[in-house]
Amino acid sequence: MLLPEEFVKKYEKILGKQAVDFFESFNHEAISGYRLNPLKATLKTYPDSIPNTLWGHYGKVFGKSAEHVSGLVYSQEPAAQMVAQVASPEKGMRVLDLAAAPGGKTTHLLSYLDNTGVLVSNEISTKRSKILVENVERFGARNLVVTNESSQNLSNFFKRYFDMIIFDGPCSGEGMFRKDPSAIQYWHKDYPTQCAALQKEILAEAMKMLAPGGTLVYSTCTWSPEENEDVVRWLLSEYDYL
Repeated sequence: MLLPEEFVKKYEKILGKQAVDFFESFNHEAISGYRLNPLKATLKTYPDSIPNTLWGHYGKVFGKSAEHVSGLVYSQEPAAQMVAQVASPEKGMRVLDLAAAPGGKTTHLLSYLDNTGVLVSNEISTKRSKILVENVERFGARNLVVTNESSQNLSNFFKRYFDMIIFDGPCSGEGMFRKDPSAIQYWHKDYPTQCAALQKEILAEAMKMLAPGGTLVYSTCTWSPEENEDVVRWLLSEYDYL
C-alpha cells in the first residue's frame, strides 16, 4: 500500500523502530465480523464467536443473505464493535448516538437497551441518514428515534437530557486506510488538526446535552496524537468534572 509521504514521516517520528511493523500491518487482510441481533430469535448456532463479547462473531455476512435482510445479523468489524461494548448502556437509559450512520453503533446499543429507555440516533448527512434508517428498520427495535440534525440544533431541544452520549466523530480516517484505501486520497498533513477542531465544536454541543452524572464515550478511527489526544486534553481542560 502506497501511504502518503507526510504520513510515513509522522509515524516514523512517533514510533521509531516500531514504525516498520506498523507500516507492514497495512498489507494484512482486514478481519471481518458480525453481530447477532438479540431482539430477534435465531434458529441456528453461529460459529467463531468473538471472545468476551455478547453477540460478536468472526466471519463475513453478505448483504443479500436472508440473515442480513431480515435483521438477524449485522455486519461489523470486531474493532468497531468495541465502541458500544465499552459503552454498555444499562436498560432504561436515555442514549444519544451523535454521529450514527451507517448504524453499527446504534444497532449494538439497541441490543444492550433491549427495547427499554430511548436511543436517539443522529446523522447530519441526509444521504447517510437514509442508510441509517434502512439498517435500524431491519433491526426491529421499538425504542429508537432517528434524526437528521446538526449538533447545535439537537442541543437546543435536549438540554442535559441524555444519560449517555456516544460520539464517533468525523476524523482523518487513518484507521480506515487498510479497509478502504480511497481514504488515503483525502488525507493531508493538516487534516488531523482540522478534524480535531471540528470534533471540539460538536463535542461542545454534546456536553450541553449530557445529564449530570452522565457518560460520554468518545472514539475515533485514527492514531494521530494531534487529533485524538488533543481532543481528550481539551475535554479535560474545558470540563473539569470529567
